[in-house]
Amino acid sequence: MDALSLFNGFGAKIVLFVCWSALLYGVAVILHHFYPQLTQWARFWQAWILLSLVPLVPISFWHGAGLIPQVLIDSGASHHHAQKQTVSDFSELVFINYFNDMVLSILVFGMLLGVVKFVISLIKSYRLVKNTARFNDDRINTTTDIRVTDQHISPFVFGFFKPRIIISKQVLSMPTSQLNLLIQHELTHIKNRDPQAVILVRLIACLSWFNPFVRHMEQRFLQAMELDCDRQVLAHNPTQQLDYAQALVACLKLTNNTQDSGLHAYFSGARFQKQDFEQRIRAAMSCEVIRKNIKYYQLALMGLVSIMFTSILAAQPMVVQLDDVKPQQGMIPVSNARISSDYDEVNSFRSKKPHKGIDFAASTGTDIVASFSGVIKVADGSTLHRNYGNVILIEHQGNIQSLYAHLDTINVKAGDVVTAGQKIGTVGATGRVTGPHLHFEMLSQEHRINPRIYLKL
Repeated sequence: MDALSLFNGFGAKIVLFVCWSALLYGVAVILHHFYPQLTQWARFWQAWILLSLVPLVPISFWHGAGLIPQVLIDSGASHHHAQKQTVSDFSELVFINYFNDMVLSILVFGMLLGVVKFVISLIKSYRLVKNTARFNDDRINTTTDIRVTDQHISPFVFGFFKPRIIISKQVLSMPTSQLNLLIQHELTHIKNRDPQAVILVRLIACLSWFNPFVRHMEQRFLQAMELDCDRQVLAHNPTQQLDYAQALVACLKLTNNTQDSGLHAYFSGARFQKQDFEQRIRAAMSCEVIRKNIKYYQLALMGLVSIMFTSILAAQPMVVQLDDVKPQQGMIPVSNARISSDYDEVNSFRSKKPHKGIDFAASTGTDIVASFSGVIKVADGSTLHRNYGNVILIEHQGNIQSLYAHLDTINVKAGDVVTAGQKIGTVGATGRVTGPHLHFEMLSQEHRINPRIYLKL
């Protein structure tokens, strides 16, 4: 059994998503070794998480970038095979379908469960905010809505459209200088739009429950986000490093965050470990509290993202607007050719199996043209089963493909954009044939369809 056949198009996307995320995370680890300040920047991890989602972009977004139809891979020479389908072949096909369905069901169930947990966390958070009292204290001068709760939780910011600062009563016992720094930290979160970013990143992590690298990126993002706010607060209060470090320690002592919904920008959350707080305290006490070269890091991140996207786009054909594939409007691929075998025709050469294409008999070297405009996905003699010989597979509008097999020469390459009537190759006798001809197939939604519906025959 071919291991690749265990995965359909969706499964292949998931595998690619995990592998691509692992590659990105590995690159981030290397960058952290050489440029630690870059990976301690929250925007870096936001960009990295968004980049990790590239493999999940719908195939239709990339014209011609989709996978080869699974029906061509699973039954590469079904229009020629002389072997009868055995019980073991049937059992293998049933197993593959069952495996794909089981994997898909597990993934979808996990995603639904993640969304349910996400929604429950949102509801709990809004209820927590609702059960708070407005904070009125002359010590704090801000127009932002600050709420006080009886729960022993770390100060945090929550809200997508109207973020609010939530603090516990216990924190109010802190000295005024430390309380002001704490509030400034939360106001910085709001200024940086961190509450919205935290919610979106949490949703992505919930939907990507099967991808551990996305969760690692989320954790690094939260750590970097707090360090960013620490630096920005101390940049405006360079003489209060000791007070800020003491505020961190005092907040840890006064609060008890045993649970974290992942939707809050916490001052000191349950997700953070001892080494995270030690790093923040060391950074607060450090003299290098103002990042003078922040613009260089921004330019570096923009450069990295541009290189990543350029590399991805370079591997894709040009995005073009293709014509719809309409019934009875496709061009005949070989002019003045004789139809030697029609669609669904049965003969002994194929062990009485219905023919899934149309054979156009013509002499070797006769021109073959594209029946419809599209993007070349395959143009070689090795990607599909050897019985096809030299083949061209074209992707058309509406997830429709056309296949041209047994070619003598190929005049296009994968990624080329062709128009209806354009020469793409010549008739040949490569692969398993009884004479020179073009075997022409059309596929829609992973199923072979009768080409007569679309050709002007």
